[in-house]
Amino acid sequence: MLKHDVSMSDIALIENKRNIDEGQVTVLKKLYWWERELAIIISKNFRVQWYMKNRYLNGERNIKRAIIFFGYETDVALAKKCIHWHMK
Repeated sequence: MLKHDVSMSDIALIENKRNIDEGQVTVLKKLYWWERELAIIISKNFRVQWYMKNRYLNGERNIKRAIIFFGYETDVALAKKCIHWHMK
């Protein structure tokens, strides 16, 4: 901190400016077991949390789900890129 003339208040200001973001990773569909497992692994390694959004679409009998990550903007963007790369 002395070398770069940075104080603790400067660090606190930078950390407070980071926005929490949420990004949908998959479309609403039937999720496979491995997609949920992949979301768990990525969330543990990229400082994001994940959850599933559940919806019934247009009177269909089966529920459709989507994986959603949330966390800091940069972390969510990186996690989304990683999961899309693995789902190709």
